[in-house]
Amino acid sequence: MACRIAPALAMAGLLIGSASPLPASAGTSALVGHYYLSGVRETGSELVLGADGRFAWFLSYGALDQTAEGTWRREGDAVILAADPPDRSKPLFAALDREDWSVEAEQAVLDLQADAAAAAALARCPFLAAGDVAMASAAPMLVTPADPPPSVAALRARALAARQQAETLRRAAEAAAREAVGDAAHPPAPEQVESARAALAAWREAQGAAQDAARSAGAAASDLPEAALPAPCLAAPPARADTLPPERWIGGLAVRVVEPNYRQGIGGVIVTVSFANGQAERLETGRRGLAIRPGPAPAALTAVTLDLPAAPGRAQRFAVAPLPRGVLHFAIDGRQLIEPPFATLRLRIDGAALVPDSLGRGRYERGR
Repeated sequence: MACRIAPALAMAGLLIGSASPLPASAGTSALVGHYYLSGVRETGSELVLGADGRFAWFLSYGALDQTAEGTWRREGDAVILAADPPDRSKPLFAALDREDWSVEAEQAVLDLQADAAAAAALARCPFLAAGDVAMASAAPMLVTPADPPPSVAALRARALAARQQAETLRRAAEAAAREAVGDAAHPPAPEQVESARAALAAWREAQGAAQDAARSAGAAASDLPEAALPAPCLAAPPARADTLPPERWIGGLAVRVVEPNYRQGIGGVIVTVSFANGQAERLETGRRGLAIRPGPAPAALTAVTLDLPAAPGRAQRFAVAPLPRGVLHFAIDGRQLIEPPFATLRLRIDGAALVPDSLGRGRYERGR
């Protein structure tokens, strides 16, 4: 943990001494230093009290990381940390760069098409929504010391019986699935959906039992084929853009929004793309922070408006050089969206340690 606060705070832009230096009050100079939390299981935390009256704080618990910076002061037998609120004086979004249509953008289009096909298949075959998840294999048979181990012949007989049972249930699942296919105009009856769902679950359980029985008999896991679902229930996996020549790409326009401090794409950003002919379309960023408009555009793209519902009133419009096809990159300052984990934090001075009111037996010890 000793070296963790520097990169963590640097990533979040929390730099000690970033404000104008403040003279330390009398009696506070001895408190300046780097402290480490002890006494709290599975939690790491560091605190730096600067001579300029600024502090930096970091806490990690499992997958949760929290940071704060601000000012500190001494009040009697305690140190008071006052966290800075997010700095929202700057724009939330910023334009980065643009690039030609890329393999990544084309793959995003192909993924969207595959997602739409899968969603359509689930709509036609609603029994797959839950039944498509394979069930756990049946528990293996337990042999107690008092029971003699079954013979090889008995194990092979059990494996054969388990396979025959699985094949019977697979055929039943295929028949039930055919009866439960529908469309928007003629949806299947609820009892047909439940029957197909139960039949598929029974088949998968029997499939797992047959595989276990085959292994127990010393044979390879059963090679039972999967249940053959009706064609309307099938959706092809996405094609790979890197295997297609560029002339076969769908192409289009894409806007990507990233948080550079945390190096990740941001979903849920409403993107309005405006074209040279006066048309506008509304998109939304999803996986990897991408908003995609596949295919030929009605005219060259001339402006982009970005709006994050979680930050009302912070929408921004960007004029762009006419772009008929390609990818525009924007940044969002996520630090403006994250409130500090505390407004103020009181730490009692206990000799050379600082004891927070909110962490049980935890105490910050000065690093050596």
